[in-house]
Amino acid sequence: MVDADGRFTYSQVIWLNSGHNTLISIYPNPVTDIININIGDAKILKTNAGIFDGNGRLMQSVLIHADQQQINVQPLAKGVYLIKFADGTAQSFIKK
Repeated sequence: MVDADGRFTYSQVIWLNSGHNTLISIYPNPVTDIININIGDAKILKTNAGIFDGNGRLMQSVLIHADQQQINVQPLAKGVYLIKFADGTAQSFIKK
């Protein structure tokens, strides 16, 4: 972010590693309407996942009910989002 007087600072970069070896994948990325989730060998069936905006606000809650499922993200505004799963893993995607 740039201040009104043109000054700026960078925030500290923090690397997060959950230690999980799951193969959760989301596609396409960037997405327009429907995002596909493939949970691989993750043990997250019948758990909830949250879609959060760039400010950390919960925008949508999703029940993971299948190894492969689709989520309609068409109502979301353009931007970067994070899907956080019950096992602590997270994936980001861009809504265009």
